[in-house]
Amino acid sequence: MKSYEHAGEKPYLQNFKSRNTGRLANAFQSVRGKTAPCLLAIVGDSNVAGHGCGIDGTGFVDARRYSAPVRLSLLLRARGVNAHADGIFGNSGTGGEYEYYDPRVKLGIGWKAAGAGLSGGYYLADSGDDVLQFKPELCFSDLNIAYCQAPTRGTFDLEIDGTLVDRINTKGPNALVQREWKVSAGYHCISIRHSGQRGQVGILRISPHDSWSPDFEVANLGVCGAKIDYWSMDKEPWSPFRSVSNIKPDGIIIDIGTNDIAHKSPLADFRRNYQRVISEWGKASDVILVVPVARALRGAPEEAQRAYADVIRELSAENDVPLIDLPMCFGPQEVAFQRGLHFDQTHLNQRGSALKAMAYDEALALIE
Repeated sequence: MKSYEHAGEKPYLQNFKSRNTGRLANAFQSVRGKTAPCLLAIVGDSNVAGHGCGIDGTGFVDARRYSAPVRLSLLLRARGVNAHADGIFGNSGTGGEYEYYDPRVKLGIGWKAAGAGLSGGYYLADSGDDVLQFKPELCFSDLNIAYCQAPTRGTFDLEIDGTLVDRINTKGPNALVQREWKVSAGYHCISIRHSGQRGQVGILRISPHDSWSPDFEVANLGVCGAKIDYWSMDKEPWSPFRSVSNIKPDGIIIDIGTNDIAHKSPLADFRRNYQRVISEWGKASDVILVVPVARALRGAPEEAQRAYADVIRELSAENDVPLIDLPMCFGPQEVAFQRGLHFDQTHLNQRGSALKAMAYDEALALIE
């Protein structure tokens, strides 16, 4: 890989070094050599989830398809990396409308999404309801599933192609449960069937892989409305702070800050919470920080937003981790808005999301 403080021709890519990107570099080699898969998690807010990229006037419908993580997987494939974004993570919803982001989620009769957020991909079911189904579009032989074990929330049967393989919420204390199954190579249906009275099930991850051709999976962990304090929460075993580590990514891109700016989070709290996630997630994963695109709002002038951006830049230097400085890529807030990169004054549209994905891809190209 190239090793330098920042690229002269791409000054928005900074502090990429072999010593702080070794895990991802090794994971790339494993995928290229077809010996092991790689998982890259992109943590963030609505501009990661895809809000603004939708095909309708709300910016929601089919938004996941045009989100930066999905576009990144396509750019990686164009470079010959066996990449995909087919995993389902309990995070890519907005306003409870999870199915807008992933048409493979079939809620069934009586089911409804109960909220959005990492480990907040909760679903409600009434007695006698239809099955909740996931049909990955990827041909696979390995299946990794993580769910919230919360016995007080109702009991559910987990099935693969109609065969019972596990029961959720049947016993034990609250926990984050992770299970893996080998299946015959092909397309499969994962079902969750309510087996009692009205209840709630929380799904963190349903991730398919093909063992004969290990892949590079891009996980969209964008949560609409999230601030950095959301990601530092650690109240339950499946809270965002702990569950990001538990899915064991090789690399984590942290693209957060827009909502902290909007809600004027105290800078000291912003720094403390940001440092907390860097320290925890960096124990087992390479961490890449992102300075978010500035909001194009008169009420949040660029100079006011710069204080938050500077905190992220300082944390990159203090922790010796790479940085993607998106304002240097997009230009000043009003210029980016006038260039047609925004759905509204906060959310990126499909063009803006594509530009963000290109910056991600250029960063990964340095590592590979």
